[in-house]
Amino acid sequence: FHLRMAANPPLDELKDPVPLPNEVFVLKRPGITFDGEVEGVHYRLRGSAVLSNLRVVFVAEEESPLAAVDLPLANTRQEKFNQPIFGCNHMTGVTLPINGGNIHSAIQWSLEFREGGVG
Repeated sequence: FHLRMAANPPLDELKDPVPLPNEVFVLKRPGITFDGEVEGVHYRLRGSAVLSNLRVVFVAEEESPLAAVDLPLANTRQEKFNQPIFGCNHMTGVTLPINGGNIHSAIQWSLEFREGGVG
């Protein structure tokens, strides 16, 4: 079993991520904006973020070639939580690719909490 950073990971009929072996989902937060470049294409999408013990999965709410993206916690670097005086809270980071995944370059990303708090 290897956790792979993936564009468009499997989602169930409710558009929730399909759990990996030994994965526990702990939080789902709607009202998130994902801003990042995946395989040379820049995306700015609204949707939800799902946090587990292994990864953060962003799931877009609108039609897009990028319906969802996995951000494995073990390969995330330079993560930072930002609370600006003006504007929404947001988290930034870089997620490195994992051998065998369908994403081959690092993703520099931002998750903006557009509809309230983080927890």
